[in-house]
Amino acid sequence: MAVRGSSWRIVPMAEWHCEGVQDLQDACYPTLAASEKVQKHHALSLLERFPQGQHVAVITAGDGQREETVVGMDATIMLSGFQFGKDESESERNRKVQHDHNERISGDNGGTGGAASDEDELAVSTSRHQHTFNEITGGMFGTTHDPDGDVIYGVDISVHPQCRRMGIGRALYESRKSVAREMNCKGIVAGGLISGYHRHKDALGPEEYVARVVRGEITDPTVTFQLSCGFQVKGILRDYIDDTSCGNHAALIWWRNPEHR
Repeated sequence: MAVRGSSWRIVPMAEWHCEGVQDLQDACYPTLAASEKVQKHHALSLLERFPQGQHVAVITAGDGQREETVVGMDATIMLSGFQFGKDESESERNRKVQHDHNERISGDNGGTGGAASDEDELAVSTSRHQHTFNEITGGMFGTTHDPDGDVIYGVDISVHPQCRRMGIGRALYESRKSVAREMNCKGIVAGGLISGYHRHKDALGPEEYVARVVRGEITDPTVTFQLSCGFQVKGILRDYIDDTSCGNHAALIWWRNPEHR
């Protein structure tokens, strides 16, 4: 695959892209169980149910013909039933981080009677929206798609390992946000795989790990990037997906559509 120096673009997914989507999943998710990967038949079903919500990133052969290689994908459905409280502003997040930092230094929190920790808040938030990847996506066929839904749910965003750090991932998230605006959805919900958790799982529970990622103390390959794209973590999805890299867990992430009417 010729990558560096190749031109790429985001286009609506079409039927002839679906086999490339299947190949992409194998390249992107070596630790993900085969039963959790989007295959050609899943992509075709998602495309049939919600064509506006499926996009791919492609690089095109030098002759400009339709010889396209799929190097990224964004698959979504629409759902209802997610309710989140007021989003934190940047200043509120900074104030909270400073408060936690001061408490760690002073030792005043002591585990009782103090302010709730970030990991406590994540656990409480999650209990309202607990689900698994297979359940909420209808086994990746999109059978749970609700044309009258009020949020976009992210089935997958992925970029081929050889094509990362080229701006494709951020462009796919912008494409997803555009769909949310066009459909007048409240926002975007997804399970962000905590793909760096395997390096910390012996020392940290998933709530504490994600809390540290949110505070900027740990860089997670997936969630840190999602935070930089404007998402907020609203909880932890335990046993969300069969993937050893994340200990089967994910962060429940949320982006609020500022244009929702």
